[in-house]
Amino acid sequence: MSLPSPDLLNSNRREGRKMLKKLLIIGVALTVLTAGIASHSQRDIPYLVVWSSYLLKEPFMEINREFEKAYNCKVVYGRAPEATLARAITKYDFSADVIATRSVTLKEAQTLGKIEEYKPLFESRWVIISLKENPVKVSSIKDLGKPGIRVGFCPKRTEYNDLSCVIVEKIVENAGIKEGFWKNIPEKVACGGVCALVLSAVKPQYLDYESMDRNSYYWQVFSHIYYKRADVCIVDEIFTRLPEVRDKIKIVPIDPEYIPHGSTSFGIGIVTYSRRKDMARKYLSFVLSEKGRKIFEKYNLKLVDR
Repeated sequence: MSLPSPDLLNSNRREGRKMLKKLLIIGVALTVLTAGIASHSQRDIPYLVVWSSYLLKEPFMEINREFEKAYNCKVVYGRAPEATLARAITKYDFSADVIATRSVTLKEAQTLGKIEEYKPLFESRWVIISLKENPVKVSSIKDLGKPGIRVGFCPKRTEYNDLSCVIVEKIVENAGIKEGFWKNIPEKVACGGVCALVLSAVKPQYLDYESMDRNSYYWQVFSHIYYKRADVCIVDEIFTRLPEVRDKIKIVPIDPEYIPHGSTSFGIGIVTYSRRKDMARKYLSFVLSEKGRKIFEKYNLKLVDR
């Protein structure tokens, strides 16, 4: 078989380059047109920016989907560790419409004029957890002050005023076991500081939530018992219901008399400088409706009676 001549090959290459150029131009034009249509479509769809404590991600992700269907809108949803969220609300002009987190944080923000139309959601509780595969003899908070129990805790985070860590420290103090508790924290058990991310400067859809979640007090102390650097730790019970955790642990309740007043309450509020307050009010009404109540109940969270 004879090979094609060089002239024919060059001619074919030129034609191929011309065709490729045409296809690229058409492709770019279609991309621009599609983007323009999508952008126009997005502008036509109303949207709402909602943030919550990451502990509440499961019910709120479901609520958001139902709200979008009911009101033909888009909910831009973000979640963050409580300490990060608290700083964002109280120290910055947080670009959100609705925020759901611990009531103490929302009430503080309300006194600063940054939250309005606050509504309580539900009560939680603090518990002691250990691994099912690494059983320890703990029946009450008092046992965490006895020799021989390795406690997962993050002392350094109290310096950053991490809300969760500060609450646990207060529970230990109220139970009268502070000295023994601190002695039971293994020397090699360390936790990183509070995530310093300024949420007001970042759009929720662009955040790495996996990394943010792992920065929370709960994941850090849980990692210590998971890798057997510690035997027990204290967490909010909501954390124990997360799919990654719930089948791995056993729970010991903490006597309510040791738990600081107000530290178990969660609420929701509209941000004062929201530009979408009408939709934000509809969202609050939806969350507190019978449908919203049933969604919370799916995750073992009972809304307060009105």
